[in-house]
Order: sequence, then structure tokens, then C-alpha cells
Amino acid sequence: MIARAAHGRRALRAAVLVATVLASASTAGQAFAVGGPAGQVVEFKVAEPAGLHVRGGRLLDESDSPVVPALDGATGSGVSRVFQRDASALASERRAAHEHSGRRLPDLTSWYRVQLDPGASSDAVIDAIRRTPGVEQADLVPSAAPLPTTPSFLEAQGYLGAAPDGIGASSVAAVPGSGGDRVRVADLEYAWNTSHEDLGRARLPGSQILNGTPADPFASTDHGTAVLGELVGDDNGFGVTGIVPRATPELVNVVSTERGLAISDAISLAQGAMQPGDIILIEQQMRGPGSELLPVEWLPSTYDAITAATAAGLIVVEAAANGGINLDDPLYGKSFPMGKPDSGAIMVGAGAAPCDLLLPARSRLGFSDYGRRIDLQGWGECVTTTGYGQLYKSDLVGATDWYTAQFNGTSSASAIVAGAAASFASAYEQANGVAPAPARVRRVLADTGTKPGSRVTGTGPQPNLARALTAKNLRAR
Repeated sequence: MIARAAHGRRALRAAVLVATVLASASTAGQAFAVGGPAGQVVEFKVAEPAGLHVRGGRLLDESDSPVVPALDGATGSGVSRVFQRDASALASERRAAHEHSGRRLPDLTSWYRVQLDPGASSDAVIDAIRRTPGVEQADLVPSAAPLPTTPSFLEAQGYLGAAPDGIGASSVAAVPGSGGDRVRVADLEYAWNTSHEDLGRARLPGSQILNGTPADPFASTDHGTAVLGELVGDDNGFGVTGIVPRATPELVNVVSTERGLAISDAISLAQGAMQPGDIILIEQQMRGPGSELLPVEWLPSTYDAITAATAAGLIVVEAAANGGINLDDPLYGKSFPMGKPDSGAIMVGAGAAPCDLLLPARSRLGFSDYGRRIDLQGWGECVTTTGYGQLYKSDLVGATDWYTAQFNGTSSASAIVAGAAASFASAYEQANGVAPAPARVRRVLADTGTKPGSRVTGTGPQPNLARALTAKNLRAR
């Protein structure tokens, strides 16, 4: 430290030397910019700040004469205080804090900063300032750290790959319309995290169809977020990519504060806002007569709503439920549900993924409902998508950059099949100018799908878009 009695001379000498080394550390033809965002910033601390102040980018001494002249033209410099609050207020707070704590506290008014031109040598400037008498410290201020960069998990999305493991979404990317350009996909859920970095399309105007005031009985957005990632995850080079990344999502809440659970009305509301060829994905299941888990069309009003939607040309995809129930059991009628005619929905079971070490791929997972009514299957395990955070999450951004590799159930399977249906319907409409009939979409996906991988059947084939999106299948009849 420099004795206070000598602070005038030594502070003056230190300040003049700072100016000198700043000028000598720059190279010919360069200037030190004040406030320019591209330049590096050096902070330095003087031993005796009393009597020094900054005006117009110049450090002045107590007699108000220039001590560090701003270097003009090729050798300019600009100095400012690091802590910009009123110096007298900082000094008063320092005294009060010392009296309260008894600690010797730093003088914040002793800190200054200079912003360098992009071409200046920060190492030379820092070295010269540190060697200047009266300067205690000098450091380069780090540039702003970027937010964590989410890696790409595309290779982990095996369900996008070629058959027999995946549904072949990656192989049909060049087919016009296959990315979902011509369709909307309504997801019937409890809640979603529409702020997720990889779900930009969920923030499009009008992307929510309100079924009363939305309410989330489980206080978690992860399930809906995971489904959206499978369907419409942004094709942006990081995170995941949806099966139909250019489709328009519609988010329909099935629970409201006014009415509680209202799946049937949610289906009807989606129908009223959509056109033939659009997709309604019902990510729900229902308790049966013995509290077993069944497809939602077991409820008569929901069956009627689905029938009305498919008759209007909408493609309804319905989860088979995670109850491990044989829907061919006479308890549920000669045909599910209770012997009624087929509702027209595509009912989806859960098949084993290639990651499974115990079951052959595409064999039924034990929790999946099964039977003749099941039309198609998708991966019921090991699905990489948005939400949950087991695969990736940063400590800075929060749930907006969460990803998982463990999404499962007939929920993950139904989203895969809904994506395949959306891809086919969009490509068909692109080719013909009209939407395909729901029955045709279901038939083509089933006929061209990859068969189950074992005798443990009852979940139908897995879609294979490479076979489904051929000229023959896309030709209007």
C-alpha cells in the first residue's frame, strides 16, 4: 500500500504510467474503443483512489486536470469505474459495514476498467499495468459464457431409423410432405412445457385448443412434453427431431377446473378446429369395470366422440393402455368395446425396442393391452425425446432443456404411430390435393408395417414409412 500522505504524487504517477503503458501496449494503427462490445476489457485496482474520478472516458485527479488522457485516433483509451454507483454512497456503506462486522473491507471505488480494441494485446496491457507503481491488480475480464449447448441426440432416436428397428422416418425425408407440412396433430394431454428449447412449434399462435381452464392433476408437464418431442421436435441440429417436425401441433387439455376430466369433449373440440386428414392423438387410458386399464373408447361417450371424428375424416390414434389386458376377453364383448362396430381409431400397443435384452424386438411388452382390436405398435421403451431430464439437463436453463432416453409405455408407442400417420397423411395430401380417408391410413400402415418379432403377439405390426410412402400407396384411387 502507498501511504495516504503521499497519495497525490503517487496516484498521479501511477495514473500517468497507466496511460503510458496503455499507449505502448497498443500497436500502430489501433485504437482503444470505449464501450464497444467486440473489445476485451481489463480491470485494474489502484492503491489510493481518493481524488481520482472519471469524466468522458478520462481518469482525472483531484485538481481536475487530465491524469490519464483519452488516447485519440490510433492510440486512444477509455477508462470507467467498475462500480458505477455514487462513490460517496459506496464509501458510506463501507464504513457502516466495517462498524457492523469489524472486518477490513475493500474499497470498491478503487476499481477501474478500460475496454480495448479487438486488435490490442490484452496480455501486454495487463503486464504493463501490473508493473505500474500504485496499481495493485490488473486482470482480463472473461467474456460472457454461453449457455450450455445441448448436444444432438438424433443417433439415439432409433425409432426414426430404418426398419426393422425403426419406422423409417429418416429414409423418407425427401418425400414431399412427409415432414408433416400439410397436417395438424392434436395431442390430448394434461399439460406440456411449451417453453422447451426444442418445441418451437408448440409456441405458434393458436396452438392450444382450450377445453375449459386447463388443470394438471399430476403437476407435471413431462409426459406431454415427451410426446411433443417425438412428434414435432424441432429439426435444428441439437436435441431431438420429431417424426413430423413441420406438422402443426394443437394442444388440447383433457382436464379443466370447471369440469374435471372431459376426454370426450376434448376430442369433439379438436374435431371442430381441424380438417380431414389431421390427426387426433389420445394420450389417455381409462379404468375398466375391475379398475383395470383400458383404451378410452371403453367409455360410451368417448367411443361416440371418436366415431364422429373418424367419420368426419380425422385420423384418431388411441393408446391401447398399460394394463396388460387381453381385449378379446368376453368380459369386454365379442369385440372391443362391448361388441360395438369398430370406432375407426388406430389403436396402438407397446412393442419391445432393440434396446431390450430380454425380449425380441417388436414383441409385446407385458404391460401393454393386446388383442385383435390393436392395429399397430410402436416402441414402448427406450424412447429418446424431450422432457424428464434423465438423459440431459443443464444447471442453468432448467426444464427448458431437459431430455430423456427412457420414455415408455403405450404413450411413447402411440406418439410414434401418430407421427407415422401424420407423415403418410401429409405426403398423400401433398401428392393429391385431398386428404386420405382414415381407414386408408390405418390399412396402409398395417399392411406395409414390420411384423412382430415373436409369437407374443396381439400388438400389431410397427409402421414402416419407407414401404408406406411409395408412389402406389400415395396414389389417389
